[in-house]
Amino acid sequence: MENSKLIPHPGEASGFASAQAKLKMVGLSFMNRLIRIQTSEISLLQGSVNYCYFYLSDGRRLISARTLKYYSAVLSDGEFIRIHKSYMLNFKYIHHVLIETQEVELNNGMVVPIARRQFRQVLKKLQTYQSLLDGTDKNNVGLVCA
Repeated sequence: MENSKLIPHPGEASGFASAQAKLKMVGLSFMNRLIRIQTSEISLLQGSVNYCYFYLSDGRRLISARTLKYYSAVLSDGEFIRIHKSYMLNFKYIHHVLIETQEVELNNGMVVPIARRQFRQVLKKLQTYQSLLDGTDKNNVGLVCA
């Protein structure tokens, strides 16, 4: 992997924050190994009792023996949103929000439900995220009535 990149010294203002954001990682124990994954590669987390499934952008699915609640606290930096008791997703992999069925369609084609009580809050956070993109359509997020 390309994880051996150097992080600039904090005194170097140019690019330090972006370098930190690019190299943000999470570690998980998988098949008796510790695996480090860049948070930007995680598209979806799915909780199932005391396990958490990681769906990665390259199509891989990994499992961790930690709860979604644990990863919700670890990944609470604004890049991820908890949309349901069992689901947490990365904003940049949202393709559409299906308003009528209260679901989110991801870039990989997966459709994930949004909790009824959190639907308005999810829409507000998505609009805030879109406004942070400064008008650029980087991931083609849209609202669709289906």
